[in-house]
Order: sequence, then structure tokens, then C-alpha cells
Amino acid sequence: MKRLINIIVLIGFSGLFTFVVLPRYARWMESGDCFRIEKIEVEGNDLVSRKEILRLARIRKHDAIWRVDLKAAEDRIRTNPWIKGVSVFRRHPDAVRILIEEKRPVALLKSEGHFYALDRELTLLPANPGKCYTLPILSFPAGGSPQYGKAVTNKAAREGMAFLLFLLKDRPDLYPKISEIGPGPDGLVLYTGRGGIPVRIGRGGYEWKIRYLEAILAEMETNPSLTNAEYIDLRYEGQVFVGFGV
Repeated sequence: MKRLINIIVLIGFSGLFTFVVLPRYARWMESGDCFRIEKIEVEGNDLVSRKEILRLARIRKHDAIWRVDLKAAEDRIRTNPWIKGVSVFRRHPDAVRILIEEKRPVALLKSEGHFYALDRELTLLPANPGKCYTLPILSFPAGGSPQYGKAVTNKAAREGMAFLLFLLKDRPDLYPKISEIGPGPDGLVLYTGRGGIPVRIGRGGYEWKIRYLEAILAEMETNPSLTNAEYIDLRYEGQVFVGFGV
């Protein structure tokens, strides 16, 4: 009999906790001032403004921290083409933290009078003013209908990016000395940052061509007579031709 009474009492307390205490606790958690959002921290963004991230996240100060749908906020932020990854989480009792990973531009694409930024996968991205205009330019058609977040399909543009990525890997110090890469009659043509001298790259053989290019640009910096060069030709293996005006 005593055991039965204990069971009944336990059931009674369980019901009281489930139907009375828990709902009141939940309402207190949602309405209590100590569980209102007072800080929204955004980290890792450079090319996407804090204002834009907050607009997409739709998280506002003084909202109940428990009502924030973290996954929905992440999904909305990911719609920005610059966003590679995002994590949104609560920092109790009163803060939400947004960690951003952006795509990293390595070049600008100039296509039919428009500029786009490109990452290593040739994804078309907005060319944010003041942020991307020091990058080398790839002057090729985008191919198809250009759309942010989609990859460039033009074969020549992809060849130009392949050369640029090889240069970044093998001779990163040479990368900022490149102004533009475009199509030539028989392959790529590169333009130097200083003087805009055209360098006929041609196709393939990037490894030795980059080494030769580095050497001749270094020579130009110390030899004033070479600064009048009208072109540099690296199309023929083991040979460098430098053309001068008459």
C-alpha cells in the first residue's frame, strides 16, 4: 500500500512538473530580460558588410535569444554569392555570434564591358569597389549567361586562370606584377603592371615561361635600357625575345 501511495505521489509531481512548472519556465526563458539579445557579433567578413549580413540573418537586438532559428539564418546568409561558409550560434545569456568564411578572389574578369571577381574555381562574384581592383584582370568572354555564383565556362578564360594559379603557386612574388591576361593569336598574352608591356605566353610550358618572365622583369628593374621594350615573346621553348621600337 505504501509503495502504491509513493507511485501516485511521484506521478502527481511528474504531472505538476510537466504541465505547470515546465511551461512557466519556458515562458520565463522567452520573456525574461536576461535572455534578450543585446549583442550580435559578426566575424570573418571583409568583402560582405556587417549591415548586409545582418539584413540576411534577420536577427534583431532585444528579440528572445531562444526564438532565433539558427539554421534559417545561416541559409539566408549563404544566398550571398561571396559567402563560402557560415555558422550562427548563441552565446548565453544575451549574444548571437555569426562566423563568416568568404570566398577569396584571385582575379577580375573583364567581359563585354563588365567586371566580375573570380575565385580559384572561376566562380563569378560581384567586383566590390575598393576591394578587388588591385587584382590581375582576365580579359575573356564569360561564356553563356553570366550569373553570380556560377562558374565561367569559356575555355580561354579557364586557360588564363590556370596560368595565373600556376604563377601563384610557383612564383607568388610575380603575381602582383601582372596587370592583365588576355587572348592572343596563338595562346595567352600577359601585360606587365609596370609599363603594360605585352608578354606573348602562348600555350603550355608554364613552368619555364614563368621562370624566364621573373628573370627578365627583375632585369628590367635594374637595366633602364630594357624599360623601352615593346614586347616580350616566350612562346618558343628555351628562348626569350624582347622587341624594341625602331
